[in-house]
Amino acid sequence: MNKKAMRSLLTSSLVIAALGLSACGSSSTSASSTTSTTTTTGGPVMTLQLKAPLSSASKNLHSVGTATQYGWNQLVGTSTNYGESIGVEILGNVAYTNGAGPFFGFVTYTWPDGSTIGVRMSGRAVPGANGTTSFSAPLNVLGGTGRYGAVKGTGLFTGSRSGVVGSPVESTFTLHITNPTN
Repeated sequence: MNKKAMRSLLTSSLVIAALGLSACGSSSTSASSTTSTTTTTGGPVMTLQLKAPLSSASKNLHSVGTATQYGWNQLVGTSTNYGESIGVEILGNVAYTNGAGPFFGFVTYTWPDGSTIGVRMSGRAVPGANGTTSFSAPLNVLGGTGRYGAVKGTGLFTGSRSGVVGSPVESTFTLHITNPTN
C-alpha cells in the first residue's frame, strides 16, 4: 500500500474511532478525558485531554532561609478515557520562593494494555490571593510504547492546588499527538 493510501486509511480509522468513542462517554466527572482527531498536511492529529486529581506518592522537599523551598515530588492519579483507566504519574522538581517559581519534570501516561506516552514539562507555579497555587507548563512528547510507539507531539499542562507544596493537584493535560499508532 502506498504512503498516501496508508495515511488515508489511518485518518479514516482515527476519525471512525473518535466518532465511535464519543458516543461512549466517561464514567467519572473528576477524572475524565476527551479525544478528537483532525487532519493536517502532516497527517492526522489526535487531541487527547486528560483530567486527573493527583496525590503525592513520594516527595523530598527542603526549605532554606525563610522563603525558599526546593526538591522533588512524585504525583500519581488516574484519568478515565471512554471506560479505560489511564494512569498519570508526574516526576517533578521545584524551586520556589514564597510559593512561586519554576518546576520541571516528566509525565508518564499508562494505558491498561501497558502502552505509554512520556512527556517533558517545564513551567511555573503562581500563588493566588486565596491560597490556591496555579500551574502551567508546555508539554513535549518524548515518545511512547505499545500502541503509541511512534507518537510525537506537544501539549499543555494546567493545574491548581490548595495548600502547601505536596498537596493534591487538580490537573488537566492536553496533548496534540501525531502517529498515535504504530
